Amino acid sequence: MKQGKAVPVTKVDISSERSDSFEPVTKSNVGYIVSAVIINDVGQILMMQEAKYSCYGTWYLPAGRMERGENLEQAVMREVEEETGLTFQPTTLISVEFGCGTWYRFNFTGYVTGGKLKTLKEKDKESLQAEWIDFVNIKTRTLKLRSPDIIQLINIARKYNSLGEDCRHSHNMPALVPYNRLIHRVILTHCSFNGDIQVLTTDKEGLHLPTTYISPFDFSLMISVFSVIKEAFGASDFQLKMKGLISVEHQGVPASNKDGLCLTSLLQMDGLEIEPSPRSDSSYKWTSLNKLDPTFNVQLIAHLKENGCVPLLDI
Repeated sequence: MKQGKAVPVTKVDISSERSDSFEPVTKSNVGYIVSAVIINDVGQILMMQEAKYSCYGTWYLPAGRMERGENLEQAVMREVEEETGLTFQPTTLISVEFGCGTWYRFNFTGYVTGGKLKTLKEKDKESLQAEWIDFVNIKTRTLKLRSPDIIQLINIARKYNSLGEDCRHSHNMPALVPYNRLIHRVILTHCSFNGDIQVLTTDKEGLHLPTTYISPFDFSLMISVFSVIKEAFGASDFQLKMKGLISVEHQGVPASNKDGLCLTSLLQMDGLEIEPSPRSDSSYKWTSLNKLDPTFNVQLIAHLKENGCVPLLDI
């Protein structure tokens, strides 16, 4: 990110046989799921009752699959309105789930802008009804849930709402950048005892942050992180702390042609007094944060703080 805008990836440094031939197509070989955790002024959660045969009558967050030709913001707004009757303005991602290289869920929060809560008389194939539910009924399973996985998402949103603006990540919405591949941009940092923050960079065709393709078979986003570590250092047995994501870039237009994305993650290298030296035959090096773009410098320091990134849930 630079000056509040996404910097598109123009070169990918690392690829593999599994990733080279993979071009993502929404709802065909890659699934992008969106969900919304909307909390009202008295702390109730907006929930919908499922109409699908496989989970009929159970309750869940408004959520669903992104359609071809949509972006993530459009998808979550559509899902909320279809399933609850309310119109929704997302303000930020609160978490991103990585199920594998071909399954992602993007979880938003925001506020209701209008509409009317769907009742049983208005049930359709999208949902039976919607209600504002007290969290205690969700937490204790008094309400029959489609799946307990949403409890973690609700807890993240409740924590986000409870923190002051200076103690949480700033509003972070997906940037509209078109990609035809799945890309991971890795920001790896190390802080020395004198407080100097070092960032791993590569000077392949100009100084930039390391980038790698995400393979459709990657069971964790850390797989692509380790590919960068191995390329740079020749080993991957370092202690790394995933701080989270600082940007999601996706456009989805035109449909089935630009269905890729770019995730930019922030990690810290822990447990070492000094940063390890990259291989002499590699193009990687440590660069002092003070030598990078001043705006990037300020933003990265903010992201390194506790709760400074969008949580990544590697499931």
